[in-house]
Amino acid sequence: ARPAGVVAPMIKLVTLLALAGAVTPVLAQTPSFTLVGTLPSGGSSLVYGLSANGQSAAGHTVTSSFGLSGFLWTADAGRNDFDLVTGRTQGLGISGDGLTVVGGGGTGSGAFAFRWSATGGYQNLGTLSGFTQAEAHDANFDGSIVVGTLETTTNGTPQAFRWTASGGMQGLGFGTRADAISGDGSV
Repeated sequence: ARPAGVVAPMIKLVTLLALAGAVTPVLAQTPSFTLVGTLPSGGSSLVYGLSANGQSAAGHTVTSSFGLSGFLWTADAGRNDFDLVTGRTQGLGISGDGLTVVGGGGTGSGAFAFRWSATGGYQNLGTLSGFTQAEAHDANFDGSIVVGTLETTTNGTPQAFRWTASGGMQGLGFGTRADAISGDGSV
């Protein structure tokens, strides 16, 4: 233990370097909060995913008139409600670049995992044999790899999945769930 009033030598060195201009102190970014809005008919908006730079968000709005409606919000363009027809999509994740939303659509035994982008529209990711429901939860940085969970209405045992355009949906083992993926899609 140091005697009272003795400052650690490293703290003295950093302080001296900062005073001499050799070390630039890192200042915290000023926090901000932005509302993503809701549909004109009202409801509650829920954000489930943010892009890597925090400039895009994915989620859905819950309303009595539309049910669940997925959306993509960007700092530049604002809100894009991409499902006002079927009334049942949940944006549950977003790619790191902020261009692809993933989630679940449909109801009951017809629930499906999807990925959506403004340029490509909806893509139903399908399911595996023996499962009746699927939900996508996350995508890698460019949205080309998607992970999520499959379920069945009979026994309730989930199975995580990984989806790619070239390989389709692949199960990752019974009793598992996938909620996140790395930016490069390897983990």
